[in-house]
Amino acid sequence: MKYLFLGTIILNSLICFSQSQTFSLTNNNSTTNLQVSQTSQYEMSVSAYGDLSSTSEWFQITINGTLLSVNGVNQFRPYSSWDDCTLRNVFSGFDISSYINSGNLQISIFPSWEINYDPCFNGIELYVEFELNKLCNSAYLTPNIAEQNEQIIVEISGCGNNIGFYDYTNTQYSALQFIHSDYSNTGSSFYGSIFESSQDIAQASVNIPMTSSLGYYDVQFFDYNSNEDIIIEDGFQLNVPSFINELTPNSATIGEELQVEISGTNITFISYSGEYDFNVLFTHSDYSNTGSSFIGDNLSHSSNVLTTQVNVPLSADSGPYDVEVYNYDNNSWEVLENGFEVQTVDLIGYSPSNVLVNEGFSLSIIGENTQWLSSSPSNVLLSKSGNTIAGSFTVYSNTLIIANFNGITNYGEYDIDVYDQNLNSWISISGFDVLPNPQITNVTPNIAYQGQNLDVSISGQGSQFTYFFNYSGGYNYQSSNNNVKISNDNYSVSSSQI
Repeated sequence: MKYLFLGTIILNSLICFSQSQTFSLTNNNSTTNLQVSQTSQYEMSVSAYGDLSSTSEWFQITINGTLLSVNGVNQFRPYSSWDDCTLRNVFSGFDISSYINSGNLQISIFPSWEINYDPCFNGIELYVEFELNKLCNSAYLTPNIAEQNEQIIVEISGCGNNIGFYDYTNTQYSALQFIHSDYSNTGSSFYGSIFESSQDIAQASVNIPMTSSLGYYDVQFFDYNSNEDIIIEDGFQLNVPSFINELTPNSATIGEELQVEISGTNITFISYSGEYDFNVLFTHSDYSNTGSSFIGDNLSHSSNVLTTQVNVPLSADSGPYDVEVYNYDNNSWEVLENGFEVQTVDLIGYSPSNVLVNEGFSLSIIGENTQWLSSSPSNVLLSKSGNTIAGSFTVYSNTLIIANFNGITNYGEYDIDVYDQNLNSWISISGFDVLPNPQITNVTPNIAYQGQNLDVSISGQGSQFTYFFNYSGGYNYQSSNNNVKISNDNYSVSSSQI
């Protein structure tokens, strides 16, 4: 609320905060009395203009009979080296709570004895404008720190149990304004919109312009119960944007143990007490996968790099992970979405795909995301139904092993198993076939008469009739690997015969 002093009138009536009063001033003192809450705190801002021709011309302010001193200054001038009757700020946001000793607030103005005012163009010799606002130093915003161009929801609380955020008469919420604490920075302010409130808590949405100045902001809202503006001094801070730049390395395999460097901009990685109170968090980017997460143990830091020890659990799911680092400068978490990837270690191929029983062979095994050169596997096995056969092997690259096996006596489908020492676990691939030696096992029918025309089905084991049987000259055949049927022209074949 603003109180304007313009004349020789002495105003003795009590002024409520919903009113303003003006009067003129010459060489006489001017006084106004305000009714305030003794238990509340208030701040004062003053602006003035006048045609003052000498630097010895000034005015003083008393509050309840005590001379006001603002940062050691008690003589105020509304000009620098000359004055053109333009309203100028004298001081802003000064806490006058210590001057209040009762429910009444008496403010007086005294010009210097050397004062020699010439009237301005409007006939006014000296104009002083006061703005008085109620402070609520116990109030706070959550969160109270943000960045340019950010959209947030804030909660206002801590200012007592009877704050009127809502005007039931006009059915509207109080305005919420953020004013830069450097009052010379008059252009830097923005607004929030209160959308929900109770008697002691309000919630508001705030859209912070990209052009807003950095630094602290006073937060101002109106209390409809007391009809007073309430200000939270330095209640909000606008920081330089802070973020995680990158991780090096930015991927690891399941079960891998490694050190990761995290670089950031405007991030304080360690608390002011010199402790790492929070670990780095790795959370699977598929947020429905709430169980897949792990941490990094912080080891050291420089001005913009944090080194953390990461042990990827064997139970971790593969895929991208969001990385969260605690910023001790603004007491909030910085998040780099999809900043780290956990890769699956597996076997993806082998050659050849099959061999014959009792035949020695070399088996090339191909891995995915394996690191066999840094830590060689300890075992390579073929397994079937609980039985295993070990092979000797040579590591040729991080992803290639060639294993040698003597002849295998039992045919069938085998799993290929490699014990990966980086994972400390087995990785496997199935489908490797050991085939029996080729032989004919059945001929149906197995008897005929001279001159008889008939169809003959031949069954084999380990047979490749498709490649070895090629008959023509009036007869047809149809074959699969282990079955063939020979007949006259125009024969018909049932599925049970092939």
